[in-house]
Amino acid sequence: MKRQKNKKLEDLFSKVRTIRRDTAMIEHGFEVRLKVRMQNQTEEVLPLFGWSWRLMPLFVAVVVLFSIVGFTLGQNQGEYSHIASFSNFEKTVLLSYMMEDKK
Repeated sequence: MKRQKNKKLEDLFSKVRTIRRDTAMIEHGFEVRLKVRMQNQTEEVLPLFGWSWRLMPLFVAVVVLFSIVGFTLGQNQGEYSHIASFSNFEKTVLLSYMMEDKK
């Protein structure tokens, strides 16, 4: 039974293989259509996310540059370092603020 189904299927496939499709209308002007389609694809306006991906190396370079400049200039911040060394600095500031209201 299974062989009969396979035989029928093979017969149908062989008949389909012998029939040639008429591709003359499809072949006519194929190169021209393909060229126009490729030109249209390259002339499309690139959306914002496309530009952001293309400019990603520039963004990374800017971030790296700012990081290097920030770390090199940030090492000479000695004038404010003594503020953080006070013990209970926040508490002192809060108390001084609260005491000014009472005066």
